[in-house]
Amino acid sequence: MNLLRIWYSKKSRLSAVFADILFKLIQKPLLCMDRQNSIQIKGKLRNCKVMISGNGNSILIEEGALLNKVFIEISGSNNKLIIRRNARFAEGGRIRIEDFGNTIKLDENATMINCFLSSADKNTRMYIGRNCLFSADVIIRTSDAHSILRCGTNERINAGKDVIIGEHVWICNGARVMKGTVIGDNCVIGSNTLVSGQQVDDNCLAVGNPCNVVKKNINWSNIRC
Repeated sequence: MNLLRIWYSKKSRLSAVFADILFKLIQKPLLCMDRQNSIQIKGKLRNCKVMISGNGNSILIEEGALLNKVFIEISGSNNKLIIRRNARFAEGGRIRIEDFGNTIKLDENATMINCFLSSADKNTRMYIGRNCLFSADVIIRTSDAHSILRCGTNERINAGKDVIIGEHVWICNGARVMKGTVIGDNCVIGSNTLVSGQQVDDNCLAVGNPCNVVKKNINWSNIRC
C-alpha cells in the first residue's frame, strides 16, 4: 500500500488526515496546490513523508520515479525539488531544503540507496545527472548548515555553494560530497571518500580523505564482467 503524508504549516491536522485518506483511495498521481506551495507527484511513493512550509516552494516527481521510505522536508521560500523520470530512492533516504532559492534536481534513471541530500542556505543548486548510482549512506550538502563568523566583524565566511555531479557517476558507500564540488561524467568516488570543494574531471577514480584522483581514463558498469 502506497502511503504519502503531507503536512502544511498553518493548516489543521485534519488536512493531513484528508491527504492520507485521499492518496490511499485514488492510488494515482497527486497534485496538491495552495497559495503558498505546490506538490505534483506523478511517480510512486511508498511509505514516504513530506513536510513543506513557507511560500513559493515546489515539488515535482515525474512519472516512473520511485521513492521508498523517503523523508522530504522543505522550509523557507522559493525552493524546488525536482525528481525526473525513472529516478529512484530504492531503500530509504532523506531530502532537506531550507532558507530560500535553493534547487535540488535528480535527473533521469539515477538510483540512490538511503542517501541524504541537503541544501540549507540561499540560492544554491544541487544537480545529480542521469544514470548515477549512489550507494548507502552517501551524504551530499551545498552548505555547512550553520554559520562560521569572522571575529570582530561577525562576517560570515562559509557561504553555501553549488554541487554539480555529472552523468553516470558511481558514488560508493559512506562517501561525503560537500559544497563547491564538481564531479565529471563516468567517475567513481570510493567508499568513505570526502570530496569538499574539489573538481574531479571526467572518467576519474577518486578516493580518500581528502579526495585524491588515483586513476584516470576509466569508466564503470553495474554489470559484473
